[in-house]
Formats: sequence, C-alpha cells, structure tokens
Amino acid sequence: MGAYVAAWLVARSPVVCLLSSYLSAPGRGVSGRVVGAVIEPTLLRPLYRRPEEYQLLVTFGLLLILEDVMRFIWGGMPLSAGVLMESLGSIRLFGSLYPTYISSSSAGRRHGAVLLWAFIYRTKFGVLLRATSQDMRMLQRWAVNVRKNVLQLLRWAAMMAGLGGAIVVPGQAAVLGMGQDVLILAFVVV
Repeated sequence: MGAYVAAWLVARSPVVCLLSSYLSAPGRGVSGRVVGAVIEPTLLRPLYRRPEEYQLLVTFGLLLILEDVMRFIWGGMPLSAGVLMESLGSIRLFGSLYPTYISSSSAGRRHGAVLLWAFIYRTKFGVLLRATSQDMRMLQRWAVNVRKNVLQLLRWAAMMAGLGGAIVVPGQAAVLGMGQDVLILAFVVV
C-alpha cells in the first residue's frame, strides 16, 4: 500500500514529490500505520490465544483482500514513480553509473536500520516489546498493558512496511502481489 500511495502522489505532483521526497517518505508510511491500527484490534487480537497458524492464515487472507481494495482504488495496471529516480540523475562510482536515488536511499535505509535497532534495544518500549514476545502472561501479571504495547508494535510495523514500499517504488513499479515474495520469507522466519 505504501508503494501505491507513493506512486499515486508522484503521479499527481512529481515536482512537489521530488522536492520533498526525503522529507515526505515517513509520511507515506502513515498509510500503513492507519491500516495497522484498524487491523490489530478487529482481526488479530481475537486470535492471540490461538496457535500462530491462525494468525498467519488471517494475515494472508487480509493481504488478498487489501490487494483487491488496491485494485479497486488504483486499477490493475502498475503505477510507477520512476520520475523521481530519473530526475535525480546518476553518479559515477568505480567507473560505473549508479542512480543517485539508489545510493541516497541505501544511506537512508542504513540510518533507518540503526534507528530501529536503537529503538528496540535502547528504549523502555523496546524492552517491553521484547519481553512481550518472550512471555506475555508474565507481563500481564506485572500490570503491564500488553494490548497497548502490541497495538503500538503493529502500528509501527505497518508504518515501516508502508515506508519500505514508498522507498522501493521509484526503482520498480507498484504492482499487485509485490508483497507476496516478502510474505513467503516472513512465513518461513516465523
């Protein structure tokens, strides 16, 4: 969804998106955050006491539903934001040309990874998230609001997924099903 929202914004106003592409990228992730805030209490929370397979099946079914919603909103044709990559030009590294967008976005991704690591391992909220993943019932006994923590986690995760789609879309078109490759890898990890 983040890829589609970003491509749609670029198609509407490429000059504005070009000037604010780095500043507005976190804002494009908000579409994922909004969807995550709706999904957790309505679809996922009732399944927390069941085996993980139920959650995996529900999220996979939700992916199919969201793809149909995106097809309804934006149609079945791919959307491109390639104008951002083209307008930033290229730089020469080691005798080869590289798009400036790719080199700058990879620097941004590294900074984002460091900030995410610091958020998870250096904040109180990160400690609570890691503790929640280890023993949710113990935290509930200590009067920690686990539901609130899980909702916040899902909001942040959905925002990061939306941001990832927004970062990827200038290099490749937003197409239906582009998240399924990542989803299969995520299922294997889970």
